[in-house]
Amino acid sequence: MLTVLQHCGLGDIAAVVSRYYGGVKLGTGGLVKAYGGVVQLALESAPRALHVVRCDLTVRVGYPAIDSLQHILPTFEADLVDQTFGVDVCIQLRCPEEHVVGLRRALMDATRGQVVFVSTEP
Repeated sequence: MLTVLQHCGLGDIAAVVSRYYGGVKLGTGGLVKAYGGVVQLALESAPRALHVVRCDLTVRVGYPAIDSLQHILPTFEADLVDQTFGVDVCIQLRCPEEHVVGLRRALMDATRGQVVFVSTEP
């Protein structure tokens, strides 16, 4: 079972077997073949999803920069999580980890350096 899981190309996966009958009618090779085969069948029908590590980023911008900021978000697959309006606008974003550097650079360019990065969490 472990060999099948290690070579399936998936991460974060486990298989559990509960054996109620302790007989040896299949023999050791038969058990290996049966358990490995069942895991293989389960893997063939298992749904797959890509795990994307996302980072939170909080920025503060002036009101004139809001439109520029919102136009940039889809390019970097960033989601607007929350925004607070006060003297400035405090915006919480979440984007894939691989896009954080590019998003920061694009925000700096779009706001002509007026964006303030309050926090970044890896």
